[in-house]
Amino acid sequence: LRLKRKDTFIKIISSKIANKVRSFILKDQCDDTGCSLKIFDKKIFLKFKYFKGLHRFLPALYLGYGFETCFLEVTHRKRQGGTSKYGTLSRMFVGIFHLIYIYFLLKRKKYD
Repeated sequence: LRLKRKDTFIKIISSKIANKVRSFILKDQCDDTGCSLKIFDKKIFLKFKYFKGLHRFLPALYLGYGFETCFLEVTHRKRQGGTSKYGTLSRMFVGIFHLIYIYFLLKRKKYD
């Protein structure tokens, strides 16, 4: 969970909504998957089929396949340089598609 976010209002709200929907559907017990700080077992991670945006669903995948997860609060830092290449709408449409994909993947429990 990112504390004291340094983002625009629309980004914070859209992220909160997306996190609530994802958490409700996937039951991943994670309040914020947008935080880029993640530590996972590499052997397990490499078994998951890669797709752009996989990082948002790692807690659901690990938990869904019976692995333990835990979450820590971190401070959020403002972007040091450059601009985001993702807009709110583009992330939403891709995110919905990936959410459906992960939901059915976890129903089948197949990850190799």
